[in-house]
Amino acid sequence: RYELVPETVVSGVKNRKAEYVADFVYLKDGKVVIEDCKGMATDLYKLKKKLLAYRYGYLIREVKSGGEDI
Repeated sequence: RYELVPETVVSGVKNRKAEYVADFVYLKDGKVVIEDCKGMATDLYKLKKKLLAYRYGYLIREVKSGGEDI
């Protein structure tokens, strides 16, 4: 799990944290590889992908259900 936005309280209203949960995470040649199996990239996924890159500097390797890179 990668926390993208922490839990906040604004004007007394509590907002839950936003997280990204990868399908697979592993090390390859000493680097972190994050893989996500996608049929279709939703708007929410696209936003989380950008936030993950911004906050952690990680890119997501997207794989179709047949095992091909997108």
